[in-house]
Amino acid sequence: AVEMPHEQDDPQLAELTRWAAAGSPITVLGVDDARAAEAVDVDPLEGIEDPDKLPALLAGKTSVRGGAVESDAGVAAALAAGVTTIVARHPLPVLLAAIQAAAAAART
Repeated sequence: AVEMPHEQDDPQLAELTRWAAAGSPITVLGVDDARAAEAVDVDPLEGIEDPDKLPALLAGKTSVRGGAVESDAGVAAALAAGVTTIVARHPLPVLLAAIQAAAAAART
């Protein structure tokens, strides 16, 4: 069976999450965070499943949630669109994707 521990349930993952949050260009909140309610749910948006449409669909939004913005492409599109906060079921992978996307953008 595959185990999927939550970042806050494992001390080592919790520490890695804190480190990643300190180096991330965006804020990533867990779904249980009180501020998560302010995020726009992008899953119902028409075309959100198309990575090429993500930047335009995310434009003008500062805080978002949804499966589309929990992927590498979604995180990169959110950064490019000026999103400042992503709400995620598992914040650590999103934080790491944000750090990687920012590093890749800095190289170009």
